[in-house]
Amino acid sequence: MVDMAGCKWKSEVSSELGRYHIDIQYPSYEFVAEVRVLDSTDPADVFSLRNLVEKIVRSHIDAVGFLEGFGADIGIFEVTLPSGEVIPLFPNLGIWGEFSSNFPFKDKHIEFLKLVDSSCQLQEALGSFRPAIREHGHTGAFCFRAIEAIKEHFRTDEDFDNGRPVNKLPWEKFNTALVLAPNWTQEIVKFARPQRHGTLKMNLDKERGEMLKRTATVINRFSMFLQSQDGLPLCKEKYPLLECDSQHCLDAIEHRKPKST
Repeated sequence: MVDMAGCKWKSEVSSELGRYHIDIQYPSYEFVAEVRVLDSTDPADVFSLRNLVEKIVRSHIDAVGFLEGFGADIGIFEVTLPSGEVIPLFPNLGIWGEFSSNFPFKDKHIEFLKLVDSSCQLQEALGSFRPAIREHGHTGAFCFRAIEAIKEHFRTDEDFDNGRPVNKLPWEKFNTALVLAPNWTQEIVKFARPQRHGTLKMNLDKERGEMLKRTATVINRFSMFLQSQDGLPLCKEKYPLLECDSQHCLDAIEHRKPKST
C-alpha cells in the first residue's frame, strides 16, 4: 500500500481525447481526481478518459515505488458526472460483457482450469492478457506477447537452424491449426510494435477493445485446439477462416460458441 496523504497534483492535460484540467488529491491510501473538460472529441467516452487519468496516477505511484523499492498498482472503479450520476467502471472493460458471455468455456471454469494446468503456453498467454487489460498504454504489446506465447506451442526441434529459432515455421503451423489468416494477428502488431519500442501514444478504449477481442479469439481457439487432444487443425466448418479486410474491420470476430456437430 502507498500512503501519499497530503499529496496534490493539478495540471492542464492535452491528449488525443482533447484538453482537460485535472486535479488529483491523495487523502491517504486512495485518490480522487476531478476532471474539467476544456475541449474534447468525445465527452461521453468516460472509459478512455479513465485510462488517461489512471495513466497519470499510475506514473505517480511508479515514481514513489521507484524511490522506495516496491511495485504497486491502482484501479479506478467509478466516475461521478456533474449531474451526480455514478457510472461504474469495473470490470475494467466496458466492451466485454456481451462479447465474453459466449466464450466456449464461459460456464465451464473447471474444464478451462484443467486446460490451463496442462499448457504452459496457455498460462503465459493468460498471464500476458492480464496486463493487457490493466495497462491501457501497453495493451497492444501485451496482446501480441500473449499471441507469441501461443505460437511457441507449435515450435518443434525442426524449427531451429544451427540452434537459432526460425520464426516462420511455427507461425505457419499456428495459423493453420487455429484457422487464421496471417493478417489476423498482424492487426495487433501495428499497435504492439511502437509500444514495444517506447512510442508514447494513448489508445482509445474502442481500439483497446478491438485488440483484446482479437487476442481473446485466438486464446479461445487455442483452448479448443488443446481440448481436442488430436493435434489436428480446428474444423473449418465450425471455425471459419478469420482474416482482416482492407478497412481493418473486426466484424468477423467470433463472439459465439462453436456450432454443435
